[in-house]
Amino acid sequence: MTDTNELTTLGIDTAFKKLIVGIQFSSDRIVQSDEQVDRSHGQFIMKKIGELLQSASMTPAMIEQIVVNLGPGSFTGLRIGLATAKGMATALDIPIIGVSTFELAAYCLRDEKTQVHIIIALNRDDVVVAIAENGKVNLQDAEILPLNMALKRADRFPVATIGVDTLSEHFHNESVDDLSYRLRWTAGDLIYLGIEKQSYTNPESIEQMEPLYFQKSYAEIKLDEKKSNG
Repeated sequence: MTDTNELTTLGIDTAFKKLIVGIQFSSDRIVQSDEQVDRSHGQFIMKKIGELLQSASMTPAMIEQIVVNLGPGSFTGLRIGLATAKGMATALDIPIIGVSTFELAAYCLRDEKTQVHIIIALNRDDVVVAIAENGKVNLQDAEILPLNMALKRADRFPVATIGVDTLSEHFHNESVDDLSYRLRWTAGDLIYLGIEKQSYTNPESIEQMEPLYFQKSYAEIKLDEKKSNG
């Protein structure tokens, strides 16, 4: 059986405003990119993957597995990233490994000696919260909370936030242990976590893999309303 550490691995993260992609090969070599693209992931992702392949003197057929960030994050960004991963995986007949934003954040905070509440914005009023400890996080315990409740918790626990401007403003006025600056992962981190995860979990089928939204998109909400109204 091939060691997953030896496989040429493509990492894709389009969950937020940055386009993070990388290719690990020969077990310990990596080419990677981290660029601010706002909401234009779809315009650049295949071009960037092509550039990385060229810089490593590789072809797409040499990729043997893909690791992708499943979220939570931007609805559009997550769809683009996963659609790209699924398309390439299907064409190349290779597996996809899904990693969550919470797992990436917990990895960034692995040196912390205490629990950290990771808070990710869902919309204007709500956030999703999970607890990181020793570099790990249990997604089953993630909670969707009103922003004001997350603010209260921020007074009692170290926190790290993504996309929560109100919390950031709150931190400047209160004595809160804000670790948000630590949440800066790379494509290499994403690939490392994916390979580690593959070592103790069964591969998920490409067809069943979905983004971790934690809530419905606006379009889905309107469709549900239309169905309920007959």
